[in-house]
Amino acid sequence: MPFKVPIIYRYVLREIAAPFLITLFTLTGLLFLIQVLKLMELVVDRSVPFIDILRLFSYVVPQFLELAIPMAVLIGVIVALGRLSADSEIVAMRSSGIPISKLSRPIFFFSSFVFVGAIVTTFYLAPWANYRLGQGLFELAKSQATAGLSSGVFNDFGKLTIYAEGVTEESRRLLNIVIEDKREADKERVIIANHGQVVPDDSARKLMLRLFDGSIYEGRTRDFNLTYFDINTLELPHSELADDDSAMRGKKAREMPGPELFQTVFNQQVPVSTDLEAVQERRQLRLEIHRRIAFVFVPFLVAVVALALGVQPSRASNSWGGGVSVGIGIIVIIIYYVSFAFLTALAEQGLMPAVLSAWIPNALLLGLGLYMFHMVREERWSSVSQALGNLLAVIGHLRK
Repeated sequence: MPFKVPIIYRYVLREIAAPFLITLFTLTGLLFLIQVLKLMELVVDRSVPFIDILRLFSYVVPQFLELAIPMAVLIGVIVALGRLSADSEIVAMRSSGIPISKLSRPIFFFSSFVFVGAIVTTFYLAPWANYRLGQGLFELAKSQATAGLSSGVFNDFGKLTIYAEGVTEESRRLLNIVIEDKREADKERVIIANHGQVVPDDSARKLMLRLFDGSIYEGRTRDFNLTYFDINTLELPHSELADDDSAMRGKKAREMPGPELFQTVFNQQVPVSTDLEAVQERRQLRLEIHRRIAFVFVPFLVAVVALALGVQPSRASNSWGGGVSVGIGIIVIIIYYVSFAFLTALAEQGLMPAVLSAWIPNALLLGLGLYMFHMVREERWSSVSQALGNLLAVIGHLRK
């Protein structure tokens, strides 16, 4: 006999699907527009074909799904349960012997499908898009390497100001060069060179300015050093929207699909050594593994929180209760991502293990969700929003 989804499951799933999809597309669209404004800064003043711009834009979208999917689960579940509460259907279910715990089954059934989508996005789609975006932006920067340099004009490249009497776009050659280097705030440095050439480093995805027959003036007033050189190389900064793992050699950690990332770490393709750069590179890879695994479970954790927040007394669900629940849920997710970012920053500096930085926020989110769900299921709270309102009322009364 083929498996048949119970009617109540299908009913709850239909209630969740619409707000979930609307929130997913709306939030992804808003994040996309914000990032597009940043991307437009790279191409608005350059002769870039429109089709190349569209391709770069498309690579940005998967980056936002990791943020948009949990938020869509949260709002989808809260809106669905709020609608059921408003029509007293949850009260009717409880009266007919259907506990809240059984109502949670279709929600977690729905979260299972979202979980699969999160795995595909986090381990395959987003890394592929990050890699293609990084490659596309570097190719754009490489093709425009000297297009942004005008002869006889002071050109700003980040903290480098470059003057060249002659610029040859075809060969990326510069003649009679003067460079003011402000990369070190406590030093004044001026570099003079007879000629130079922009040289792309495809493996490291960097643009290098190789200078020939020149001198470097360092220091202030009379207290300065003069150094002559035959060849000197400077890195030209170029804007990238993709994540910059500065310690990584070759493909970045967030550009590796799941199997490649695991293989790189566990087959020790990155050597374990006391070299600072190698240690940092390995740390980045381990952080990325734990980050991805932790993120794919977030839809389940958010579903627990949303299940507790979504149940409302029928008299409150049409007024402020549902809106407050959505607001509480959004605040909880924001706190989760802020704490995740903070602990990740500590782990990047080697101040805590990568596994703790990724899983402590998940554990706290799960604990909060289970506690709120327990209080609502046992009817100690009529709803989370009303419990919060009562707590705030008590605090206000004590202050008086």
